[in-house]
Amino acid sequence: MLTKRLFYSLLLLVPVAFIWSTSHSSPEKIYLIATPASVTLPNAAAVDTVSFRLSCGCPFQLAHVQAGGDTSAFTLNYITPLGLHTTPHRMAIQSKPMYKGHHAAWIIYSTVDHNGVTDYDTLRMSAMVR
Repeated sequence: MLTKRLFYSLLLLVPVAFIWSTSHSSPEKIYLIATPASVTLPNAAAVDTVSFRLSCGCPFQLAHVQAGGDTSAFTLNYITPLGLHTTPHRMAIQSKPMYKGHHAAWIIYSTVDHNGVTDYDTLRMSAMVR
């Protein structure tokens, strides 16, 4: 009789232990971060470098999602190839000298982090070419 009571008491603790362990193991929120988040080029000779990293510090593959604005007025040189699984991802940005005036563009990048969540960040570019 005592063993039956002990057995049923332990059975009641198993779901409580399971609920406690699953509620305390939620994954951390990870962010894709561009540094700097925006680039302003004062002239056609200027070049700026941008780095992308995950807030957790893990290596990742960077993907180009969408772009808008005057994207044809800028040259992007991917120092780190987009499909490479590494950290950080770096790129150099320069405005094209043939495009005179003020130009602005944006590009959305993404990655899938180690939690299986897709993270996004937007890089903004502007240039004044005289």
